[in-house]
Formats: sequence, C-alpha cells, structure tokens
Amino acid sequence: MKNLKAIISIFFFGVTITTIAQNKNFTKGSQQWIQYYNQTKISKKWTWSTDGGYRFNEMFKNPSQYIVRTGFSYQLNTHMKASAGFAHLGFYTSKKLSKLEYRPYQEFALSDKYNNLGIQHRFRIEERYFQNVFDGNIQPGDNFNLRFRYLFLLNFTIIKLSSTNPDRVLSMNLGDEIFINAGKEIVYNVFDQNRILMGTALEFTKSFTIAITYNSQYAAYNSSNKYNHTDVIWLAIKHNLDITSHEKQPSK
Repeated sequence: MKNLKAIISIFFFGVTITTIAQNKNFTKGSQQWIQYYNQTKISKKWTWSTDGGYRFNEMFKNPSQYIVRTGFSYQLNTHMKASAGFAHLGFYTSKKLSKLEYRPYQEFALSDKYNNLGIQHRFRIEERYFQNVFDGNIQPGDNFNLRFRYLFLLNFTIIKLSSTNPDRVLSMNLGDEIFINAGKEIVYNVFDQNRILMGTALEFTKSFTIAITYNSQYAAYNSSNKYNHTDVIWLAIKHNLDITSHEKQPSK
C-alpha cells in the first residue's frame, strides 16, 4: 500500500508539473505514433528486444520522425532486470529529413504485482549524438547531450474477454514519464519533457497485444520560456516470442 501511495503521488506530481508549465509561453500540436515492439526470450535470463515506429504530425499530414531500436535485457531476479541497447532516429522538417540521432542507452527496471495491479519503474540513461541533414546530405560535426528518464506505469485488468482463455483480457495503463537533459549544450531545457500516459490494451494472448495510449506530452525548447504541448495518439503492437521452449529437453 505504501508503494501504491508513492506511485500515485508521483503521478499527480507529473500532472502538477504540466499544469504549472502551461502558464508559460507554449505552442500546441498533435501527433500520431505507430510502433511495433518485439521481445524474444533467448535464454532463461536473456531477452532480445527490438522496436520500430513512425510518427506523424496533425492527423498523418506530415512525417515527424522514425525510430528503430534494439537491445538486450538480463533478468537479475523475479522483479529486476538490467538492459542496454542502441537506437537510431530521423527527424523531419517540412517533410524532409533534417536531423539524425544515434542513441546508446542503459536502463534498470523494477516490476511487481499486487493482486490485479501491476507496477513498473524504469530508469533509463541515454547518450544522444545528433547530426544535421541538408538536402539529403549528412553535415559534418555532431552535437551531444545526456538524457535521464524515469517512468512509472500502472496496469490493471478491466475485464476478462474469454471464459476459456484466461490470457485474453482488456487492461488499462496509467503512467508518467519525466525526461531530464544534461550537457554543455543544454541551456534552457534541462527539463526536457513530461509524458502523462493513459490507455487500454487488448491482450489476445500472452504473446500478442494491441494497445492504444493517449500521451499528453509537454516539452521544452532550448530557448528561453518556450514550450510545446502535444496530444499524442499512440498505437502499439506488442509481440513476445520465447525460443527457449524449442531447446532440447534433457532425456529422462
């Protein structure tokens, strides 16, 4: 119960940050995200994760960015895992590719379950390298900064959808993720962004889920007193595989 109270307090703290920040000079927009996630269990302790997605502005009118990412996770115990990986992103301006990002990352995740309530904490560090693109050509030189992310997520079942398949359920996710920048090039946007997450997930089986999430995203520009609020609709397709089940069993 103490953990649940702490998480709810952090959630409302994130809401408060966003509400206060909206008194600043900010612009508004909308985005639509489509993303595929895969987790493949390759041994008892190791999992290979990959995902890729595309993001659009203003009801699919213009591309915003793409992302591809891969990494490996090691299960420390029942509740904790450590991960590391690499992501590549491309950003668009006026429908043209304008910037590339190369992003190694490391993370630590803690999860637990209380009856029907699942709780996850995730701490992630990202090393972000950027290169500008002009007329399809990558420009010399790059920019660099660190980013620290903390996510907490609550998940609980709304309704069971099958009397014969206990894995087929409709669940709900509530969460908040805050992003903090660091580095010599960071001047006005030490606070990078905050995401308030609310969504539902249709779990067909343990290995296949489709989720739709509303993300109220509030971000700072690297200029004085300028912010952006984006309403994001996020479609996620999640696919889990377990190739350890095909490992040869010892003879009896």
